[in-house]
Amino acid sequence: EWILKAGLAQVNNQEDVTQLKDVQMILPKEESPPYVITAESGTYQNSSKDINLVGRVKLTGDAQSLAGRFQTNKNVPALSKTNK
Repeated sequence: EWILKAGLAQVNNQEDVTQLKDVQMILPKEESPPYVITAESGTYQNSSKDINLVGRVKLTGDAQSLAGRFQTNKNVPALSKTNK
């Protein structure tokens, strides 16, 4: 589940796409502050719900929580200079 906000949204029904300006995408989390993605512009595919963001794309959120989402196996220690 996510929340999509834009300063301007122009819907093109013929191409089934919405052009976005000043975009903010909020990804709520239960126990901690949400991730927030901002961008200058983007496109939203109305049928597939795919989003393409362009221009100064920025993700903000809790660093520890974000790192945990990208760690593939939590039982494998991170690489260091001693265990390459």
